[in-house]
Amino acid sequence: MSKSCGAVIFDLGRVLIDYDWSVSLKRLCRWTALAPEEAERRILGQESIARFETGQLSEADFHAHVEESIGAHLPFGEFEAVWNSIFTGEIVPVARVARAAAVSGGLRFAVLSNTNETHVRFLRRTWPLLNELPNVFLSNEIRRRKPDPLAYRHVLERIGAGPEETLFVDDLPHNIAAARTLGLQTIHVTSPEQAVEALAEYGLTADGKAPSA
Repeated sequence: MSKSCGAVIFDLGRVLIDYDWSVSLKRLCRWTALAPEEAERRILGQESIARFETGQLSEADFHAHVEESIGAHLPFGEFEAVWNSIFTGEIVPVARVARAAAVSGGLRFAVLSNTNETHVRFLRRTWPLLNELPNVFLSNEIRRRKPDPLAYRHVLERIGAGPEETLFVDDLPHNIAAARTLGLQTIHVTSPEQAVEALAEYGLTADGKAPSA
């Protein structure tokens, strides 16, 4: 039995574009004696990353936090290069579906991503899809990040959609759980193939229509 939705909200990371923190952390550790696991704990396991992703901490202050965390001076240009090296490429099969959904008549479309100023600047410069998609809501700009219910409600209000008619597509279980609590339909992405198959159940495909039964 086919499913239906009047709106769709896509996540970015590991849904439309892939990333790997281990690449960044290994590169970062060239500047310090810390093991990648300890660098991850000190940088990503602290409140500072949440504040950076909600626009409460400036890029300069976060750069300083990284330097303090690793106990070494890290030139800003190298900080940018290290921080942005996590991205490994577009997840083409799902991105094709998103492109088609974005131009589909009658379907309200949005992106909701937890991210930060440095990553956004890099992606807007290097990844054309981010500039092509409409209604892109970024946590550092709306100052809310998933799974905060206010992040989802902000997007729903802006695109004029109710939760029950909206499909939310994300790779993290806690973001999916929060969306379900608000009444959204969800797809928990575990692989590109699984995501494409699940989206097709809603009639969302790369050519903009469901495949024949």
